[in-house]
Amino acid sequence: MSSTHSICCEIVATDQAESLFDGISYGKGSAFLKQFFNILGYETMSAGLHLYFARHEWGNTTLPDFVKCLAEAYQQKGDQSLGPNFDLTQWCDTWLKSSGVNTFEPVMEIENGQLRSLKIKQGMGQRGKNRLRLQKLNVGLYEAGDASGAPVVIKDVVVGSNDEITEVDISSLPGDF
Repeated sequence: MSSTHSICCEIVATDQAESLFDGISYGKGSAFLKQFFNILGYETMSAGLHLYFARHEWGNTTLPDFVKCLAEAYQQKGDQSLGPNFDLTQWCDTWLKSSGVNTFEPVMEIENGQLRSLKIKQGMGQRGKNRLRLQKLNVGLYEAGDASGAPVVIKDVVVGSNDEITEVDISSLPGDF
């Protein structure tokens, strides 16, 4: 929307701070924390939070303090699922210091009524100073003729910040979708 804005910025007066607490800040803040948890995983997020609270109990902190503790936990866990050059601080900046939303569109190749390939096309909304963002998603596919309506879920599909199109591996999935 035309009112889009980043949720992390420099302010010089209290009235500026008060004007930033709106639906965008709460909605995007919530989405950011959910994506943060999804990117890092339960164990890493938990270890990072423990480190953060232990290091900063009874004191004031900043967002970089929080991110630093989570980045340390990520490095200690040795998780390389996001690549060896994953920079958590930069990732946070793309979420918090830019405005706008990303869009996702399935790109499917269907042959003889069967799904042969699936790609996710990430785009940028029309408003704001948008950019592609690294995100981790779960993709639900619905099996043809399955009356239960339960999806087959492909977990932890990483959509890159440099890639507009991401290939989803469907080779091991049973059934027709």
